Amino acid sequence: MKLFDIMKNFNDEMPPENVDLLVCDNPADPEDRIFERVCFFRKGTLLPHEYRAKGRNDIERLFDHIENEQSAWQPTPQTGYYMLIHCPKEGRAMYRLCTINPLDSKYIIINPLDDDEVEF
Repeated sequence: MKLFDIMKNFNDEMPPENVDLLVCDNPADPEDRIFERVCFFRKGTLLPHEYRAKGRNDIERLFDHIENEQSAWQPTPQTGYYMLIHCPKEGRAMYRLCTINPLDSKYIIINPLDDDEVEF
């Protein structure tokens, strides 16, 4: 059995948000398929970008993180798949929109610790 055969069509069932997914763009030609590791977010959901706390010691950084972490988050501009990438300009990890169109895709949830929900 191939991994592609057990993947779910996006049009049949939308994936859960903020969960690691393996996504395929699902073209007719198997040689042109592109697979990416992404997360799915709906428009308006807050993207949990990494926040780099500021402070001179661990306590100051902890309080800064508690106070300001959500300020690094931003609303999702459109529904789609988002890749976690390193942004050199800001020096932190951030979510960016993936080029794979959800309507023409298949996905499978990456969850190695939970075997109860695996359906073949």
